[in-house]
Amino acid sequence: MTPTARAAVALAVRSWFGLRPAEARVLVSLFEAGDAHLACPALASKAEIGIGSIGWHVAQLRAAMETEAIDWERGVGYRLTEIGRAEIEEAIADMQAALAEVA
Repeated sequence: MTPTARAAVALAVRSWFGLRPAEARVLVSLFEAGDAHLACPALASKAEIGIGSIGWHVAQLRAAMETEAIDWERGVGYRLTEIGRAEIEEAIADMQAALAEVA
C-alpha cells in the first residue's frame, strides 16, 4: 500500500470507528497484512507504537469493532478476521462515497 493510500485508509477507519491515531495505525497494519498474522514486534514496528502498548490498543479496537474482528494466536500474533476486513472495507467505501458527493 502506498503511503497516500495508507493515510487514506487510516483516516477512513479513524472516522468510522472513532479511533485515535495509534489505534488507526494498528488497524491499518493488520489490514495491510491480509490474512497473515503479525507478531507483536512486527505489529509495533509497523504501527509505530511501543510493544508494551499493543494489548491496550487491540483492546480499544475490539471495543470499537465487532468482537470477532481481530484474532490472536499465542506465539503467532494478531490478524484481522474476515469480519474485521469487511468492517474496514465498509469504512473505506463510506469514505469514497462521501468524497464522491463533494466532487
